Amino acid sequence: MSKLRNDVDRWADREGFSPAKSFAGIKTPVGGDPAAKQAGFYLLTFGDDTYYVGESVNLRSRMGGHNLKWGREISDVRFLRRTLSKQQLRAYERSLIHGINKLTPDRCRNIAHAGIAWGLNELEELLSVEDQDRWLADPAKFNADDQSGLKPMENGQAVKYSTAASNYLAAANEPQLTALLRGYLESCVPVPRQTEFHGWSVSTGSYSGKRAFCVCVGMMETFAVQRFGDSFGGFVVVRKSLLVKSYGSLQNFRRAHPRVVVKQSRYQDAGADTLNLLANDPESLSALLADAQVLSAGAQLVQEVMRKHPCTYTRYHCPQLVERVYPESSREALDVAVSAEPEVVDNAIETEVTEELPAGAATFTTFNENVPDDVPILWLVNTGTKRSGLDQVDDFIARSEWRTTRNPKWEMKVQDMRVGERIAVRRRYNVKGDAPFGHRGYNVSTMEFLLRGTITDNPGNGVSVSVDWEPIARPTRRWYLFTSQDTVWAVPRGLHPWHDLLFDFVLDDNAVQDLDFWRNQRFWAARFGDSAVTS
Repeated sequence: MSKLRNDVDRWADREGFSPAKSFAGIKTPVGGDPAAKQAGFYLLTFGDDTYYVGESVNLRSRMGGHNLKWGREISDVRFLRRTLSKQQLRAYERSLIHGINKLTPDRCRNIAHAGIAWGLNELEELLSVEDQDRWLADPAKFNADDQSGLKPMENGQAVKYSTAASNYLAAANEPQLTALLRGYLESCVPVPRQTEFHGWSVSTGSYSGKRAFCVCVGMMETFAVQRFGDSFGGFVVVRKSLLVKSYGSLQNFRRAHPRVVVKQSRYQDAGADTLNLLANDPESLSALLADAQVLSAGAQLVQEVMRKHPCTYTRYHCPQLVERVYPESSREALDVAVSAEPEVVDNAIETEVTEELPAGAATFTTFNENVPDDVPILWLVNTGTKRSGLDQVDDFIARSEWRTTRNPKWEMKVQDMRVGERIAVRRRYNVKGDAPFGHRGYNVSTMEFLLRGTITDNPGNGVSVSVDWEPIARPTRRWYLFTSQDTVWAVPRGLHPWHDLLFDFVLDDNAVQDLDFWRNQRFWAARFGDSAVTS
């Protein structure tokens, strides 16, 4: 038995894993072990000394799936039975993956929460394995030798973010910001002009216009710059082990960069071996981007994440920023007609919910600033005020568009709207007397849906989109409790069950809101729940 196998076995013993009983040579899911129907965790060991850690509320069923996928590759199975909720199982699974990664960072078959994706190399489509190794040895030199032009881009991508790009270019410190962006791309991203839009993307103007730009690789942010009035700061995400090895210790790094805040990161795409280096002033950020050891640790992380899967946030990509970074390179425009039909996608995507509602909250905005490319979004939008007389439902229908007053808070969200996505106009208010359940004297937050349609064009002005509106259903329908007053509310499908229920209700006239479910959720139970009524 190898030393690595011994180390993993000892780790599994410490964590409380027990060998599976009656696994029958992996020919049946878990043999006749009735306890395997329980919830908990499993550790699969393969004949090539690779490992996989997972969770399930039904271990027997999950083993059946893995048996079909990996069959005789599996040499050993261990179980750790725990009666936990699904969310608790997922959280603990993450810590287990992090733990086994410390022993075997390059032998774990997990993708999510693992530092290195064993057996995967999506980057190979654009860069051979040999060239990837040569790039990692000296990223800046390898990239400098690359004479590729910019990737051809559909006109619509640039048009959609034209206002955001103009705002970025108009900033007084734009040359300094662009120099930092180019320095990062050339030092940390494999052949950035070739891998643009596939392996990485860059957005601008998010967070109500405060973010100058953000580079995303895979499912994570790796480099971002935030504006603070006339000043700016930002963060770089790096491999912790490489930074510590090159500096000797984190203390030595902190001495070299005394004003940089070092935070442990837990990105799903990068595993536990990750640090977020935050600099809150231009000088500290520039020093980070001039530090060869920081750039090397950043480059290794970017390469490993790009090997896992393509960038999932290209819907926010602003090609004008890349053109500004590489003015010497030309880009061919692809004038491609985009279908106005809503896209049909596989919604089986898992991401962490990182933002919690405040206790007792009756309104809600969004879980994440960004939504992955393959997740459909329903855009819930407001009308203008009755007092203004502008941007009313009749105006929207007559103009075949939706429009709002210019506001930096919503501008980026309007620019993010894509052709083919669904949009619905709603009015939010509070009711009491005509609430469909006992309100006990409290206001009940309500959204009334006035109009529904499909986006057909986005001119990129940040205030309007063209829409093919559907005939209005009468009487209008109402949704209660889980609401938002935001002028623009992006409701993604496939990231959280609450969003899914609202998404389906708006688009399916036969859908009925389960009010008993909502009023007994912990945010509303004290006012409207069954226990509150009977107490």
